[in-house]
Amino acid sequence: MIKALIVEPTSLAPVNYWRLYRPLQIMRQMHTGIKNGFTWDVKDKVQEGDLMAYDWLIMARPSKAPEMELIATAKKCGLKVAVDYDDDLLNIPAMHPAFGTFYDEGRQKVIKSAAAVADVLWCSTESIAQTFGRDDAWVIPNAILPSDLPTEPAPNNRIAAWRGREQQYIDATLQMWASGWYDKIKDIPDKWLWMGWMPVPTVTPKSVFLKYDNILKYMDFLKGSGINIMWKPLYDCRFNDGKSNIAWLEATMAGGVCVTNYAGKPGWEYCLPDFDFDTNLLKRKWKMSRDVIYDNYNLYKLAELRLKSLLECP
Repeated sequence: MIKALIVEPTSLAPVNYWRLYRPLQIMRQMHTGIKNGFTWDVKDKVQEGDLMAYDWLIMARPSKAPEMELIATAKKCGLKVAVDYDDDLLNIPAMHPAFGTFYDEGRQKVIKSAAAVADVLWCSTESIAQTFGRDDAWVIPNAILPSDLPTEPAPNNRIAAWRGREQQYIDATLQMWASGWYDKIKDIPDKWLWMGWMPVPTVTPKSVFLKYDNILKYMDFLKGSGINIMWKPLYDCRFNDGKSNIAWLEATMAGGVCVTNYAGKPGWEYCLPDFDFDTNLLKRKWKMSRDVIYDNYNLYKLAELRLKSLLECP
């Protein structure tokens, strides 16, 4: 039985939901109480004595000096360490709002050190794994359960959506103009849902702004939203090459498809490169995405892969 400690805020932020809490919950549910089982606790603060009760320390995106100190202390206490990175924090472009935070010399050193000393390194994309240069990194994409997917695509009511925060504002703004999409996103859909943030140039009578503060409520909303197209503009750069395809997973959950200028690139192979509300095309693309998710982005299968990475760690 593996007993792991997660040291993270206990609130369900989207990153922790996708990369830690939900996949580790599935691991526990599948294996608690049996040989090679898995269980975990979560704390936002720990003392040295707390660590002694566990076999593994698991952390997401360590980038601060106290987090590196905790990793070093855990190793001194005999724990193994698994760290997870779902963004390429070593290649954030200068125009990104988080550039000033993560391109601090101290943080860059911590990110490199944490990835280097971890007994197990999980990355959401191959591009991120390549940045860290570890041949033994485990590429484990974000995933959903088969039950998260509808049985049929959403009726074609020409509904489009964009989800993001100010961190993604640059992507949306640059692609609106660079790709000539401004008129398309303004005029084509019959209804726009802007979730979390609304890029100012896109405000039209067709626009509806939805604020989401709870990832669980948002995931429930998706399943009945009727979204036909989820727009995911991405500024073409190394950082976004490592961006995980959550927008595509969410689009498929809603019964729709994802439109992105990254269509055809790794992780985005089943997306559309442009807005198209042809009913037959949407149905065909959605079914292709659903089948691929069943096979390759199935949370049950990828939870097993995470457990395998821990069990096989020397």
